[in-house]
Amino acid sequence: MDRSGRVIYVGTFAKLLFPALRLGFVVLLVELAGRIVNALSTTGQFAPLLLQAALADFSTEGHMSRHLKRMRRIYAQRRQLFREIVAERLRDKITLSLAEPGIQVVGYLKDGIDDMPVGQAAALKAINDSPLSKYFQNTAPTQGLVLGPVTRRRRGPDREVGGGDTRDADRRNNERGGRQVP
Repeated sequence: MDRSGRVIYVGTFAKLLFPALRLGFVVLLVELAGRIVNALSTTGQFAPLLLQAALADFSTEGHMSRHLKRMRRIYAQRRQLFREIVAERLRDKITLSLAEPGIQVVGYLKDGIDDMPVGQAAALKAINDSPLSKYFQNTAPTQGLVLGPVTRRRRGPDREVGGGDTRDADRRNNERGGRQVP
């Protein structure tokens, strides 16, 4: 975590649990808590106490921990399946980062491939992506995609990544003893 005391971590339970849950959290130094409370009181936006209490019970009773463990396992399976599909179909166009935490994967495009049109084409195929180059300000941009399709799985025979369906990858996953990921 932050050893210099300059990072404030802001998160949302909408991503941890479900999107309709409009409740967030902040992890920060105790010395900064007073300023955050003042800022919140200025906005007048407070989460309902009943919702906060229910979430606190959910967490203290161990349900949150079990949920997170289950979701990490599911996301790891999806990430692995996604990596296999990309390696099989797009290896000459993109290289995925080796980083494993989280639900997103960074893919670095091969030289000469512009990430903006690739990102637009991917979005048309319902792939959750963002061009990597747009995150660069004062240096030459790296061409790539921040990919989030490992968080979703389209149903039916037309589940695509780079064209085609994922039935072969599903079969490989099942042969390795993996279960069908929703």
